[in-house]
Amino acid sequence: MIKLVRLDERLIHGQVAIKWSRHTGVDRIVVANDEAAGNKIIQQSLMMAAPATAKVTIRSVADSITLLKDPRAAGHKILVIISNPKDLIKILEEVKDIPLINVGNYGRIAP
Repeated sequence: MIKLVRLDERLIHGQVAIKWSRHTGVDRIVVANDEAAGNKIIQQSLMMAAPATAKVTIRSVADSITLLKDPRAAGHKILVIISNPKDLIKILEEVKDIPLINVGNYGRIAP
């Protein structure tokens, strides 16, 4: 079950790893980002920033949608992190039962 979807161009960082993962009590973090899914260096950086209390997966937006729609996802507490509004809209159109959207840091880094 998705607990929170967060729009944050930084993806995983201290605030996500400490505040949001603890506040929501998640056991899974899904990073839905095409660039990160295809870049091992970004993936390693995100995994280093991730909390030890949650399993992290980094997937393309399309693969994330498939993962989140899988009935087995209902048995987990999931935090979804998206880096831009375009990808957020894609996920909102495809994935049901999103209880909360948190708009974090966006627009300072992205053009």
